[in-house]
This record gives sequence, C-alpha cells and structure tokens, in this order.
Amino acid sequence: MRILSTLLKADAGTAGVNGFDVATQATDVRESISLTGQFAAATRSSAGGRTSL
Repeated sequence: MRILSTLLKADAGTAGVNGFDVATQATDVRESISLTGQFAAATRSSAGGRTSL
C-alpha cells in the first residue's frame, strides 16, 4: 500500500494506479486517490476544535 500510494519508493518492478506510474507520476497518483498529508487531514476543526491552527 505504501508503494502504491507513493509513500515509499519501489526497489524493483513497476506499478500503476489509475493509469499513472507510481515511480514517475507520484503527484498524479496522490491526486487521483485523494491522498493528503497528515497535517492537512488532521486539523483542529476535524477534531472538534477551532477552524484554524
């Protein structure tokens, strides 16, 4: 899963997600699966706190 979501680089072979190569089109892969970083996904507003940090 980490290689397919581009969080880790593959050490051999090829892989694609939604038609994008995970090694050469990592940004497109992340956008196509709506992958966000930890801080973008976990804000205080999502935890019931204020809307800004």
